[in-house]
Amino acid sequence: MLSKQFSFYNSGEVAVDFAWMVNAPFTFTPAAGRLQPGEAQHVVATFNPLDASVSVANVRTTRPLSPPPQPHFCIIFHSFPN
Repeated sequence: MLSKQFSFYNSGEVAVDFAWMVNAPFTFTPAAGRLQPGEAQHVVATFNPLDASVSVANVRTTRPLSPPPQPHFCIIFHSFPN
């Protein structure tokens, strides 16, 4: 199992709901929430593969943020067999 942390924040003037859409073997914690204006959220992205294979995922929220967050980010997990 590998984990990476990142944060994002609400730079708008109204509260924003978020819910991550991602499939196994990836999970995001918290999976959903609400950010008040100016509030930040720390997220843990976890990769927990069941076998030695290549896994690629595009992650998005259930509601597109307007304007979209900048910069876009990429989380890269490297897993090598023992």
